[in-house]
Amino acid sequence: MQWTAVMNFPETATHAVDFGPGGLSGIGPLTARNLDGCGVCIIVIGNKGIGDAELYNSQNIRYDE
Repeated sequence: MQWTAVMNFPETATHAVDFGPGGLSGIGPLTARNLDGCGVCIIVIGNKGIGDAELYNSQNIRYDE
């Protein structure tokens, strides 16, 4: 994997979703640390994730400015 290419998010990106099985030990938290301060929200799903409610909740859409 070319990590620099993977982390080359467009400036218009607002969210990244981690569907992997790692949960809080997976790639999502690592991505969150690398994108800290860029305004990109990382949602961790997967079988150990806690972000299911945030991903599927259309009532409370959060916009980062």
